[in-house]
Amino acid sequence: MSIEPVARYETSGGARIYRIAAQVFPMLTGNVYLVLDGDYAALIDTGSGLGDSTLHVRQGFEQVRAREGGD
Repeated sequence: MSIEPVARYETSGGARIYRIAAQVFPMLTGNVYLVLDGDYAALIDTGSGLGDSTLHVRQGFEQVRAREGGD
């Protein structure tokens, strides 16, 4: 199953929203959202924890880290 790359969105107020795809069940891909706004960060829907779900979320975080330039 192919996983989509991380997508980045930005609100008019400057908040960044990242959509991270993760395989949550064997035949189902879901989305995890990371919202960043100044010092505020929220993770919405953290995947299923089954199969490669956690791996996909971690890989998504690496893509976000590379775009944001953070540690």
